[in-house]
Amino acid sequence: MVEFVIPPQFKNIVVLVSGGADSALLLYLTIKFLITNNYDAKVSAITCANGAKLNWNARRSASVIDYVLRRTNFQNFDMHYTFYRDEQEDPYFEEVMYDLAVNNKADVIIHG
Repeated sequence: MVEFVIPPQFKNIVVLVSGGADSALLLYLTIKFLITNNYDAKVSAITCANGAKLNWNARRSASVIDYVLRRTNFQNFDMHYTFYRDEQEDPYFEEVMYDLAVNNKADVIIHG
């Protein structure tokens, strides 16, 4: 059993969504937690589309997000930010996550 908790002070939650099963489940669990606990928070997603994967994850992650939003009827989804790079490397994510935090678009960033 895994305890999944998001402190209520986090109002802008960003989930890294790759288009795969792990991040799809994480997005779903995050949204279900917010709905179940009646949290007033916005959720956004970020995806790194990369040439090494022929950018397939940009399309796949959009489909995953759409599916989760339709399945949960979640209304507080803010944005899906996709950035394109030749490779999927940590410095790219760190740069984007830093910008989101500095511009008050993210109180917490979740990935899995």
